[in-house]
Amino acid sequence: MVLTISSTQKKYSSWTDVELADVFLFDYHDSKMRERPDGKADHAAIVTGFTREDRTDVPLISYHSNNRLDVPWYFFYNAQGGDYWVQHINR
Repeated sequence: MVLTISSTQKKYSSWTDVELADVFLFDYHDSKMRERPDGKADHAAIVTGFTREDRTDVPLISYHSNNRLDVPWYFFYNAQGGDYWVQHINR
């Protein structure tokens, strides 16, 4: 898991550092559309909320490609696999 903040490339230390409006980027295809990551984002989703699971705040994400609203971040990851990272949006 790689979680970075845009301006400093600082790694998040835990899920509690993820904030509303941060962007999850998913990489599950290479340039030939084979199901393997190539370091380039194939999909993006925005953090739109949080839910509690096992005494931990889990980021909820929303994305428009098939109109998902407030699903746990791992919903898309479990369906597609690959790599992911989080980009912080400075306010």
